[in-house]
Amino acid sequence: RRPAGGLAEALRAPLRAVPAIVAALALSFAPGATGGLALAAAGALGIVFVAAGAARVHLLARRTPLRPAALSAYWAAFVVLFPWIAILTALLGAADAVFGARRRVPAAAVDSPPDSQSKPDGEEPWK
Repeated sequence: RRPAGGLAEALRAPLRAVPAIVAALALSFAPGATGGLALAAAGALGIVFVAAGAARVHLLARRTPLRPAALSAYWAAFVVLFPWIAILTALLGAADAVFGARRRVPAAAVDSPPDSQSKPDGEEPWK
């Protein structure tokens, strides 16, 4: 078994990236090299928010007994409807950065199942 916790808990977009992507998107309409560089910056920052949003989706999926089906449906939609689902996922990542939704969800709601949290003899797992 793998250890509890992991990338989904750790991955969050920094709050200072939100105004940066807004500025990059606004500057991307400028003509010439300025617009091209701003578009590249917006794309790079967009990937950060998509990754943070996907991590948030994985955390939300932990709260449902249908986790495999929910994640399969999400990733299938991500592949089939790529630009639209990627935009929604990036918005979820940005919302998580701005509003700190993860901090408001009780830790027990996003942790791994109890059987992977502790050993029968009371030791900490994976230490």
